[in-house]
Amino acid sequence: LIPVIGSNGIIGYHNESKTKGPGVIVGRSGTLGKVYYCENDYWPLNTSLYVKKFQNSYPKFIYYLYVNYLVGQNHNPYLKFYNMLHHKLSHVIYYYHQKHK
Repeated sequence: LIPVIGSNGIIGYHNESKTKGPGVIVGRSGTLGKVYYCENDYWPLNTSLYVKKFQNSYPKFIYYLYVNYLVGQNHNPYLKFYNMLHHKLSHVIYYYHQKHK
């Protein structure tokens, strides 16, 4: 069975997936900013944002990066997530890979 993941984690199961795993899922409504990791295929609900393309990075690394970045973000975690995803995260990944080649 395929987990159905919303902003508060797994809320049920389905027989079809919406996207391939692994994935990092972040709550965007309800449980704002909560981060989940799914190794296998899953079905993300519209109460969450998710990452499925990791640009040659390790998915678990991205998960822990999100967890550590979003901790304590009580005001608008959606914008924090969006900004990190489009600005800061790419730089962190780039420098991480440059140091660990």
